[in-house]
Amino acid sequence: MHFIHHIMHERHHLVLVVCLNMLKGSNLNINEISFLLGFDDPNYFSRLFKRNVGLTPHVFREQSLN
Repeated sequence: MHFIHHIMHERHHLVLVVCLNMLKGSNLNINEISFLLGFDDPNYFSRLFKRNVGLTPHVFREQSLN
């Protein structure tokens, strides 16, 4: 069970890293990014992002551009 938890944690981390890069380096909107990362619900994606990063995807993108 520990191995599966580790794999899920690594997958979650990888998705977050890809998301951060997409928000900083693409013109895709947040809905498009969430769907490309496999989320069916962009609102759930935004809540999960905020829980992990401390900012909404929109605010993160704005701050990363400044």
